Amino acid sequence: YFQAGLICQMIDRQWGADKLLRLLEAFAKDTPTAEAIQQVLEIAPEEFDKRLLVYIKELLGPLAEKQGLQHWRAEMKQAVAAAREEKWDDVVAPATRAKELYPDFTQSGNPYVMLAEVHEKKGERNAAIGELLGYFQRGGREPDELKKLAGWLDEAGRREEATAVLDE
Repeated sequence: YFQAGLICQMIDRQWGADKLLRLLEAFAKDTPTAEAIQQVLEIAPEEFDKRLLVYIKELLGPLAEKQGLQHWRAEMKQAVAAAREEKWDDVVAPATRAKELYPDFTQSGNPYVMLAEVHEKKGERNAAIGELLGYFQRGGREPDELKKLAGWLDEAGRREEATAVLDE
């Protein structure tokens, strides 16, 4: 499903929603994929594959590389294990590497919130704010985390930013 979503996203961005709709209509008529791509997008299927590979690499960065996802998972596993043992200094490096590999991961268990917690426990509020701002800017929307971020921003005298977070 993930790859199908990326394909639709690329078609929409490069050719527009109208072409995406026409392509789906062609599939509904049982038109073979290669033929539908040639007819609707007016490019050879091989060229489409090349563009898709470039698009995925641009979008996912290091995560798209061979073993990228496995590397990200290993870093997250190491960070989570250290956090469970409350070895805060041991959380930072793998969580930071995981964030660099997959900066758009803002779902439950993401490295932004993990790093914010570590920084807060170490008395590094500004660093904790920076992590939660990164989380927010990348699309993180867990209400409890946003309330925490807004509260910290307010305490730091950054009311306009706090309001913007809560208005989202």
